[in-house]
Amino acid sequence: MMELARKFDVTDRTIRTDITILTVDYPLETVRGNGGGVKVADWYHPNKNIFSRRQQTVLVELLYKADERQKKILCEILFQFGSSDVKKMILDGDDNDD
Repeated sequence: MMELARKFDVTDRTIRTDITILTVDYPLETVRGNGGGVKVADWYHPNKNIFSRRQQTVLVELLYKADERQKKILCEILFQFGSSDVKKMILDGDDNDD
């Protein structure tokens, strides 16, 4: 925390207060001792798997009925927020042109 305080030219108390505030929205972990510090929890992956399976299924259904511009945008959304299973299904090219 002292290193962050020096880097940002603030007091270590400011850094401690900021970290406390950030813990409201982010899973922060503090590690004490030599090599310690503050970090985002390893399990935390923002923007991954935000959609439920049901929501992803509907978006994939729409993907097969969309025009080229819509397909591109739906793919961008699914790749950014969908699960790896949905990404694999799209990449494998399940041709369902109903």
